[in-house]
Amino acid sequence: MVAGSRSGRPTSKACITGRFGSYNCWRRELLPEISRFLGIVIAMYYNDHGPAHFHARYGDRVVRIAIEDGRVLSGEFPRRARGLVLEWLELHRDELRADWLLAKQRKPLKKITPLE
Repeated sequence: MVAGSRSGRPTSKACITGRFGSYNCWRRELLPEISRFLGIVIAMYYNDHGPAHFHARYGDRVVRIAIEDGRVLSGEFPRRARGLVLEWLELHRDELRADWLLAKQRKPLKKITPLE
């Protein structure tokens, strides 16, 4: 379910209510996009809590993925989309680590090449 307007369309703050009632808000200034491929958006919060992770959105599904081992920390994704994200993670783990450090320092994040 998308909240933010009466029409159900996202406003500048698109929030998605998860299966367990959690709220995931995708505001560009707080959750900058670092990659996008095949309908999947990858983003990372500034100064987020550990363990080092990134957020992925696919349609109305949102997950948090640990950078070091690819564990799904929260949320659910379709199997195929999760596989694509994990393939992308394996290719770009060092760049994600570098972006995590930049995010902790509240510095601009670097874009990462999408999965082709």
